[in-house]
Amino acid sequence: IDGAHKLTQSNAILRYIARGETEEEKIRVDVLENQVLDVCMQKVRICYSPDFEKLKPGYLKEIPEKMKPFSEFLGKRPWFAGDKLTYMDFLAYDVLDLYRIFDPKCLDEFPNLKAFLSRFEVSLLILVLFFISFLFPLLQNAFLVLELKLRTPAIC
Repeated sequence: IDGAHKLTQSNAILRYIARGETEEEKIRVDVLENQVLDVCMQKVRICYSPDFEKLKPGYLKEIPEKMKPFSEFLGKRPWFAGDKLTYMDFLAYDVLDLYRIFDPKCLDEFPNLKAFLSRFEVSLLILVLFFISFLFPLLQNAFLVLELKLRTPAIC
């Protein structure tokens, strides 16, 4: 909830808080969103096919061809839309990581995509540490209250 805006779907929330600021960033986000959807649908068709084992070798050979547009689109930018993280970086990370799991060497010829994944993972770690540091005093207080309750005899 942000004032009059009440959003419930995760992608709608992501778009609202991290869709890009400039028109160029928003356009880049839209383009990448469709690229991610296309690649995901292709992978789903292969992975859930009854002929998966027959199709897999050919699909593995096609992965560099599927990663090349991501690499070219990212270019030398730190994030896909530009200098700031957007919700599409989360979705791009997800799809690139799934490909990396599917074929650990698939990004070897795309150093910028490997760097993107590393940068994203470090950013997530920093975010987690931030929330832990924020919650730590709250957790300390909760444990203190719990300890006091355990030490204090019940009055009935």
